[in-house]
Amino acid sequence: MFNPFEDFKEFLSKARTLPLDRLSADHDQIMAELTSGYGKLVEQELKSLVWFVEHNRVIEAYKTATEVVKDLSYDAHSIEDFCYVLDSGVDIPYLISGPAGIYVAALCNHVAEEKIVLRLGEMKRTLHFLGYRLPYGRSL
Repeated sequence: MFNPFEDFKEFLSKARTLPLDRLSADHDQIMAELTSGYGKLVEQELKSLVWFVEHNRVIEAYKTATEVVKDLSYDAHSIEDFCYVLDSGVDIPYLISGPAGIYVAALCNHVAEEKIVLRLGEMKRTLHFLGYRLPYGRSL
């Protein structure tokens, strides 16, 4: 029996990559960086075992969050996605609303966009300190 495709057996086609695959990989990388940054902040804050809302504690947590986020590459949409990652508790097993809110505030304060829209109405948990030290002229 004759195989009509025998002549094409040596043909190698290029592997196709879809734009969605690239976007998904970029999104996953950004979420991993943001999650890692939050983990660093929580590690620093949990050294005292209990997180108290004291003025100097908030300032120190914000300073740590600022140091963590300054080298990250993200946009306002990534911040919103990260808030839902926090809320789901899947990748982040421990959500402490004070440090989480301070971390999100630091993300908002250091993002390139001037107007930041976070649609967080569907979240089950509350993030405190959103808007903390928001620069003048920036909208959240």
